[in-house]
Amino acid sequence: MTKSGHGLAMSELARLHVERLAAIEAASEPVYAIPSEYPAGYHVKPHSHSRAQFVYARAGVVMVSSIQGRWMVPPQHALWIPAGLVHTVDMLGDVTMLSAYVAPGALVDPPSVVRVVAVTDFARALFIEAVSPPDAKSDRRDLVMALLLEEV
Repeated sequence: MTKSGHGLAMSELARLHVERLAAIEAASEPVYAIPSEYPAGYHVKPHSHSRAQFVYARAGVVMVSSIQGRWMVPPQHALWIPAGLVHTVDMLGDVTMLSAYVAPGALVDPPSVVRVVAVTDFARALFIEAVSPPDAKSDRRDLVMALLLEEV
């Protein structure tokens, strides 16, 4: 058993977070989507990214804190985090989150403040499809990402 009680050790999760941030910054597509799982009580240190983040709490509750305020994201809800906003994330319970990182310029007028939104069944299905491993049919993946961007 690891320090976190299950899954990966805390140090391994921190290393994976750094790798994910590098992949987000290196991504060239308008929307870059990834899944993440964290144990209860895990804390993501202050960070930011050049892309806006649309994070969907599929299971568990996520608490995001920034200079703009503090938000609880319950299951089946999502949070829009503007690009460049330094924030921390705390996991209240075991968390499965799906994140879509939106490139600058991909949306005409993206929100400039943090927002919690309910996730429609359609957006939920798009999130799940967006983070699944890509197959040989990249045209389908491009369409899914375009639809997810439209839903955002």
